[in-house]
Amino acid sequence: MTLRLNKTVENSRKFFLYWLLPTYEITFKSVEAGKGIGFRLKALVLAHKENEILKEKLKQVPLLEGLLQETLKENLRLKELLNLKSTLFFKTIPAQVISRDPEHWNQILYINCGLKEGVEPMVPVLGFRSDSNNEKHLIAGVIGRILESTAHTSKVLLISDPLSSIAVTLPRTQDQGLLQGEGSVNISLDYLDPSAQIQIGEEVHTSGLGGVFPPGLLVGRVTKILDSQEFKKVQVRSAIPLGRIKEVLVLLPNKKQ
Repeated sequence: MTLRLNKTVENSRKFFLYWLLPTYEITFKSVEAGKGIGFRLKALVLAHKENEILKEKLKQVPLLEGLLQETLKENLRLKELLNLKSTLFFKTIPAQVISRDPEHWNQILYINCGLKEGVEPMVPVLGFRSDSNNEKHLIAGVIGRILESTAHTSKVLLISDPLSSIAVTLPRTQDQGLLQGEGSVNISLDYLDPSAQIQIGEEVHTSGLGGVFPPGLLVGRVTKILDSQEFKKVQVRSAIPLGRIKEVLVLLPNKKQ
């Protein structure tokens, strides 16, 4: 009886092992496989995040290159500005344009020098540009005068403003007139002698009359001869593009001892 029972138990054990053991192995392998899939999914998510980060960094490369190029250009401009400053026969101070008047974009600008740096109202301001024949050489020209000054900033009235007027001369013929702003890129030169033999393209310089601007400073070039009844009138284009000014030179007054 005992032997028969033991055989029955043994047979039952074999039966259950036969049917259940493969299921256990499959379940175990499934769990292990699930762990492997989970690990791979986690790695995939991390790789995706790293890929997105790299994409964002790659997007910044052109911006950084642009900033680098602009910094290099600014460095070259400042070096040339120092060279230009050394060639002038006036005491000057360099300044940067920090803002413009939104309502008078090409007529008013602000610079980062003021009373503390010796910049006072009514003193001339020069701009500069690269020479078309030699990019490393700078050409300076009158762009306006200081209108107001605070401790460390100043307001510049550009020669294009209708409130601006400068006594000028044409070096070739020595004819003199008054240069007045018109609120645009064009400036009118009026009160010229009716018999003046003016040519398109000739230079216009400050005459020194009025005491604000020293004589001989380049202002612009004649672009058009206008009809006028009493005096001859011409149109002048500023020697310095007024919409591109980033740095300037302020002519400081000579203090009498």
